[in-house]
Amino acid sequence: MTIVAIITSVNYADYLRYCLMALHGVADQVLVVTEADDASEAVAGSFHAGTVLFDGWQQDGASFNKAGGIRAGQRMAYERFPEAWYLLIDADIMLPVGAREIIDGGVADPEPPALADLPPSLVERFVGASGRHLLKIYGRGDIWKFDALERFVTDVRGVDPQATGNPLQAYEASLEMKRSYEQAAIYALVVILAVLWLDFRSIRHALLV
Repeated sequence: MTIVAIITSVNYADYLRYCLMALHGVADQVLVVTEADDASEAVAGSFHAGTVLFDGWQQDGASFNKAGGIRAGQRMAYERFPEAWYLLIDADIMLPVGAREIIDGGVADPEPPALADLPPSLVERFVGASGRHLLKIYGRGDIWKFDALERFVTDVRGVDPQATGNPLQAYEASLEMKRSYEQAAIYALVVILAVLWLDFRSIRHALLV
């Protein structure tokens, strides 16, 4: 079994050195995901580890787009070692002695996990009585902005009109509130005009007021 370690390291060069030392004998190949001009690149080179330069750490306004860095490392690992197992690890983590033996003993020939292997509380949350699984979808945009929320709801309902969840409930509640305010304004206008007409006995005077 070939193991490729994928490490994310930005401004963690000091920790990365010890992480790479601990990976000796555990991982067959190592890829360090970092950014250009970060000291992690030099440290990775001194340990003969591969580097993946990722420039999207602040993509989409994220303070640290770690998930994007991991995906970049996974893509590179799959291109080079498509049949390998991938070990995702942070630069400040040091694996214990004997980690490779633990990994080989636990996943060398794994059986596919069954629902019975999972905690009942987890199964109850994500598997319905009919056996259908819960699928959670998260919007890419800021769903607190109505335009982004409306696009998200439209996309979700285009796939499953029966989908539900907090964003869809918030969307429907917003529309209902808007309709309620509009109706309240119309009713208030009608009542005010009626009172003014009763007071002035003249539609013209009531409209002028």
